[in-house]
Amino acid sequence: MISVITPTIEGREESLSRLVKSMNLQEFKDFEHIIIKDEKREGAAVTRNKALKKAKGEFVAFIDDDCVAHEKWLSDLHTFLLNNHATAAVSGLVYPPPNANLLQHSIYFLPMNDENSTKAKRAGIPIIVDHVSCTNSMWRRGAVDALKGFDESLKRAQDLDLGLRATK
Repeated sequence: MISVITPTIEGREESLSRLVKSMNLQEFKDFEHIIIKDEKREGAAVTRNKALKKAKGEFVAFIDDDCVAHEKWLSDLHTFLLNNHATAAVSGLVYPPPNANLLQHSIYFLPMNDENSTKAKRAGIPIIVDHVSCTNSMWRRGAVDALKGFDESLKRAQDLDLGLRATK
């Protein structure tokens, strides 16, 4: 089973609704979706750690409340981890929304390997991030537990920190 974790805050109901609809269309069906509201504005790290305590899955996927998941999102990331036993986490592409500004259109997240790097270069996609983003990622639960989850002292870049700690 996969535990999908989505932190959210007040005022994000419309985008969260789009995400939930996309999760209901997933090809992979053996998952729980834990949506946890940060009512005290403690930050995404605290909220994600609270959700991790509730999670039952062998794998943990993270997706933000303003994302829409492709129907193969869970199956593709899960298959990759099943076929690559030494890999702790994988992240997929994140495309900007149609009404995005210029900066948002220049940001793409890719799992950094030779194949994706080559594809991105051919397509003219600038690679500016080489970490596992919580916008779109799946981790082996044991790896997240071994790292003791997210660093709650950080207000930003908790996913970058988690990925960096995983490489040490």
